[in-house]
Formats: sequence, structure tokens, C-alpha cells
Amino acid sequence: MFRVRDLRERVVVYHHSDSDTTRDHIIFRISDGRHSIRHKFPINILPKDDSPPFLINNVAVEVQEGGAVRLEEYMLLASDLDSSDDYILFQIVSSPRAGQLVRRTSTHQTGEVKKRKMNTNNFSSHEVKKGEPQLRSEITNTNMSAG
Repeated sequence: MFRVRDLRERVVVYHHSDSDTTRDHIIFRISDGRHSIRHKFPINILPKDDSPPFLINNVAVEVQEGGAVRLEEYMLLASDLDSSDDYILFQIVSSPRAGQLVRRTSTHQTGEVKKRKMNTNNFSSHEVKKGEPQLRSEITNTNMSAG
């Protein structure tokens, strides 16, 4: 049992069990000595980000010589159990040798779609959902060396 004074002095502490629960509650009986009521006090628990993301889809991509293919979720998809998937970043560790990654951007007024070379070494899962990253092949029959 504790009193209002204990709350003011901050001596009452809730300590979470470190389980994967995201909600808890305490049921209080509040009394003035003559009358009492029961009250449910809800507790929302913010989960820790303690697990790494994992790959769901990792499908080989086929690109025509000189062509481009948009990276989509059915090709490349990751998830994270304790974070929003929109915050997952794919970091480019080794760039493609026979092409480049480009971003599709559109101008809403004109509907025009522009492509620009990716100037960063990463892209997000959210960008994959929007179809922004594209892999563009730079190999054509005219620039392949004869052997």
C-alpha cells in the first residue's frame, strides 16, 4: 500500500519484467478511509529495438542489356520484429560492376518520371515499396570487349 505523498515523493516505481509484453496494468483500490473504489491503471510498454532485421525476399533480378529493372518488394524485402519496416536500410557494400543503381523520382505536376544516379550507399525499405531504386544495365553489344 502507498499514499499520495509517496507518489509526490516519487518513491513508487513500476519495473518492467523485460518480457516481450507491450501492455500491462495495475488495479488500485483507492480509499479515503470511508469510501473506496477500484481503478485500472494502464501501462504501455515501449519495446526495445533488440533484434536485427531479417531478409524475407531476395530474388535474382534479370535485366535486358542496356535496360533497367525496378527493385520491388517481391524481389527484395526485409522485416524487423521490433521496429517499423519503413526504417530498414539496405546498405550497398559492393556496387554493381556492369550497371548502376538509379532512383526514380516523379514530378507530381507533370507526371514526368526522372531517373538519377543514387548518390548514397543505401536505400530504405520504404523506397523499395515506392519503386524508387532501379538497377540499370550498362552492358550493350557495342561496349562489350571481344575476347
